[in-house]
Amino acid sequence: MKKNTYKLILDIIMLALLILMFKKNILTLAFHEIGGIIVCLLFIFHFIINFNWVKAITIKIFAADTPFKMRLSYIIDILLLLDTLAILITGIGINKIFSSEIAFLPKSATPYHFFTGGLFVILIGIHIGLHWDWIKNMLNHKFTIFRKVQTTSLSKKITD
Repeated sequence: MKKNTYKLILDIIMLALLILMFKKNILTLAFHEIGGIIVCLLFIFHFIINFNWVKAITIKIFAADTPFKMRLSYIIDILLLLDTLAILITGIGINKIFSSEIAFLPKSATPYHFFTGGLFVILIGIHIGLHWDWIKNMLNHKFTIFRKVQTTSLSKKITD
């Protein structure tokens, strides 16, 4: 599989887990806590596998020919990374089930976790919007290949 295919699969997995994170009682609080750690680590991994892009933009962020959309995307991505770390830290800090022995924040810190989670939704919406052309092209490409495979299989069955 190509690197972009892995990125798309990772993005879909992260989105599915993210949706489940915002309804902590959809499964269990334990799922929310463990799943939250996993989704945060996946987002950090997503940042790492796209680090070449981040490095390239960092070098030319202040160049006059750097498009506004690219600068905005860079800023949103850095904010997403920082917010993901804040969600992870506050989540571990207030956890109740995963390992309450390591909970280091008082219950009064829960609103900070909710705030960083809400901010994340806003930032991820902007992030998806800024990368929508890539997402749409990848999905169109993958589903075109899938349709071609189905059509080829169907024509073989008809001619047999």
